[in-house]
Amino acid sequence: MTDISNVIHEESKQRFVLKLPNQEEALLEYKITIEKGKKVMNMYHTFSPPSQRGKGIAAVVTKAAFEWAEKNGIDRVIPSCSYIHGTFLLKNEEYYKLVEK
Repeated sequence: MTDISNVIHEESKQRFVLKLPNQEEALLEYKITIEKGKKVMNMYHTFSPPSQRGKGIAAVVTKAAFEWAEKNGIDRVIPSCSYIHGTFLLKNEEYYKLVEK
């Protein structure tokens, strides 16, 4: 499986992208806002091409986003994407600390 070092952060587009074979991309889109003086990152959409689903690609991109959030002063993450709150966080409980702040 690919590791998070292969994920590209396109900060101006507010997304994390992983380039895949056949010119496909997996991605996570987010929006950062300031709420009550705190930096909040809403992770609202993930996408994996149908040919790559079930291979852990979405998890790699999501891990990269959470790692970036932790290292870059994000006070709280809102996992509004159904994959992130319904699947990813259940398997990666170490990231709850960013969600529950």
